[in-house]
Amino acid sequence: MQDDLITRVFRAYEEFQSTKKALLDELERKLHPFLEVLGAIIMLAPLLWIFSLLLGASE
Repeated sequence: MQDDLITRVFRAYEEFQSTKKALLDELERKLHPFLEVLGAIIMLAPLLWIFSLLLGASE
């Protein structure tokens, strides 16, 4: 009886982990384009700020 309960709990935990992984993979797949654009904007922001300072200083 105890072994059966432990086995059922372990299987439920494995199923939960696989479901969670599938959900996170799907979420990552759907958000990937948005996150790529957001990352590019974050990386370009300091460069745009420096260029705006340089162009603004020359005026």
